[in-house]
Amino acid sequence: HKTNSRLQVPGNHHLGGPVLDQKHLQPGQEGSPTPLLPQDTEEEPAVFSILVNFYRCAIESILTSCITVWYGNCSVADRKALHKVVKTTQRITGTPLPAIEDIQRKCCLRRACSILKDSSHPDHRLFNLLPSGRRFRSLWTRTSRLRNSFFPTAVSLLNSAL
Repeated sequence: HKTNSRLQVPGNHHLGGPVLDQKHLQPGQEGSPTPLLPQDTEEEPAVFSILVNFYRCAIESILTSCITVWYGNCSVADRKALHKVVKTTQRITGTPLPAIEDIQRKCCLRRACSILKDSSHPDHRLFNLLPSGRRFRSLWTRTSRLRNSFFPTAVSLLNSAL
């Protein structure tokens, strides 16, 4: 589509939109964008810090929106697709990025700790300590859908973090 906008970066590369490469394409044909890779540019290392910041602020935010709710019941195909997005972004930015699973664990633990701290939270009663006082009582689940939901996952993560 010729109306796609392109973000120009050093070295005749761009991010997004159609590419016209005179060597391989006829005028007016669309091609896949040539990604800017870390080894392609030595003069502009700041471009990659901008790309990493963009990933952290925009893409990671979108991918992990309400992750504690939806990630537990994702299919294997959905998880592979998310992993592919992270791998592609790692290749483009040239920096290691946290896996979606690690982000989900961190968000789940943070949310569970905030529920534990707030005794007026409606779900505070789901986190019961065992008589030893060191571990939380696991929630009884009959279906895998409930087993993979937030509360049983949070209890097992809290128990493994102790």
